[in-house]
Amino acid sequence: MKTGTESQMAMLQFILRRETVSVAELADAWHVSYEAARVQLKQLLALALVEIVPKQVAQNKVGRPATRYRLSPKAYDLLPKTYDELAVDLIDAAAKMQLDGLTPLLSAVTDQKVAKWAPEVAGKSIEQRLEVLRNYFMENDPHTEVITDGTSYRLIHFHCPLLTVARKRPAWCSVHTSALSRLLGYRVSREERIQHGDGRCVFLVHANEPIDANHVRFTWEGEDTDKKKPFAPVGNKKRKSTRRKRR
Repeated sequence: MKTGTESQMAMLQFILRRETVSVAELADAWHVSYEAARVQLKQLLALALVEIVPKQVAQNKVGRPATRYRLSPKAYDLLPKTYDELAVDLIDAAAKMQLDGLTPLLSAVTDQKVAKWAPEVAGKSIEQRLEVLRNYFMENDPHTEVITDGTSYRLIHFHCPLLTVARKRPAWCSVHTSALSRLLGYRVSREERIQHGDGRCVFLVHANEPIDANHVRFTWEGEDTDKKKPFAPVGNKKRKSTRRKRR
């Protein structure tokens, strides 16, 4: 826990179970003085990990009610989550659906990401788009950088917020290569992968392979682009033969 000590985390767990506590209740439960408990709660309050419960005068009680404290939304964010397991379960459930349920699901997620970022990159050069997309994985992302030598471009990502999902179900990463390709207007592939032990994900922008973003939706990472229409270079699309093969 970055914002407090192990003792503070244990205290948060205690407050979680009690819903709300007063200084006196905390002091009694932790076998410390009233002043020590007050200082601990003051520290948690300064860290925005607890908040004061709005005072309400209880019925049939006389006098000023004691100040009570409860967990803040920030504290709940620090508690263990199972979002990764949920994502893996959803991917597996979609994969088991009839008519290839996984592809439509990932395609829909890709569409959502493109819809979110398209207004931000519209009308910009590839260099400007890459600067905007440094925040593609998370807002104000300090773990992503752009490298270019003027002819090639790489978006390098050092921290994957969904690494557990990416390791267990690599298919999820196809969403990112597909979305980035559409947003940049060029085919994007990964040269390095965190889940393969490379320590980072390197998204290579193939500046010599423009795509028609208006007709692209989703494709699996690693597919042969010469055989798959969605990422075939613009102007080099192969026409299907109308001749029937002789038996």
